[in-house]
Formats: sequence, C-alpha cells, structure tokens
Amino acid sequence: MLRSKRVALIGVFIALGVSMRLAKHVLLGPIQFINIPAIFTIIAGALIGPVGGFIVGVGIFVISDMYILPGIWTVMTSFTMGLVGYFSGLIWHKRQRIDKLELIVIGYLMMLFYDIVTSIVLYIIIGFPILYAIVIGIIGLFFPVAGGYMVGIGVLTEVLTVLTISLLLPYIKENVTEVSELE
Repeated sequence: MLRSKRVALIGVFIALGVSMRLAKHVLLGPIQFINIPAIFTIIAGALIGPVGGFIVGVGIFVISDMYILPGIWTVMTSFTMGLVGYFSGLIWHKRQRIDKLELIVIGYLMMLFYDIVTSIVLYIIIGFPILYAIVIGIIGLFFPVAGGYMVGIGVLTEVLTVLTISLLLPYIKENVTEVSELE
C-alpha cells in the first residue's frame, strides 16, 4: 500500500475511535459496556497491518484521554491497546477471509488480556499492593470490588466488543474491494 494511503487510513481510524469514544462518554458517561477503541484498533490492525494497528490503538487512547481525563494510566491503556492492534495485524492482516469463531475466541482473549493488565496496573498506580492489585484486577471483571458497582461488567464489555468486531471485520475484509489494494 502506498505510504500516503496507509497514513490516511490510520488517521481515519484514529479519528473514528476518538470521536465515537468521546460521543459515548458525553452521552453515557464513564459507564463501560463496549470498548470502542478496541473495535477500531483490531479492525485497523487487520486492514493496515501490525504497525498501523499499534499506532491506531495508541493514538485513540492518547488523544481521547486528553479530552476525558489524562493521567499516568493513559500510558498503560494506550500502550496495551497498541499491543492489541499489533497482534491483530499479525494474525489477520494477510488473510482475505476471517473465520468468525476464531475472531471471537482470539478477540475475546485479547480483550481479556487488555482488561486484566490495565486493571492491575491501575490498582498498582493508585497504591494497592501488587498481589492485591492482581486479585482485584481479575475478580473485578466479574464482581464489584474496590469501589466497583456492576456485576460482570468486564465480561459484558468484552463480549459486546468482540461481537461487534466479528460482525464488521469479516464483512470489510471480504466485501470492500479497496482493502485488497492495501496489501
């Protein structure tokens, strides 16, 4: 793919991810039920490649956090989402067709990794001991702990995110002719 097309596509995915994350935040507040940056990051990685996926993942969180609430967590959430984009590029970039079951399973594992790592690091940053941060970082995905109030919010977020990706990505890879020109 031409460098200018790649850069433009990266910019479009970052702009979509930032604008939709901010819109969700304005309309619904900080309630987490779908990971909009992950949707655009994984799709970008699959279309553009590992480096493009990494840039989109980092870019969405860095830019949108500047509007929502930047902090030390921005470094971890953006870097970890960048890794999700990078690995989605390694796994799905060269494929014309994507198996939905594989996408759901691997996508869910990526989202689980992202949620666990960012939760643990957040708890460590705010002062919890490491072992306690690990325990509540994992349990907090399923039960309300350390100030949480929703049961199963991690699972709900991961499932809705992956289902959205599984509907969009195979369709884009199979039906948008310009995608084949990106390779």
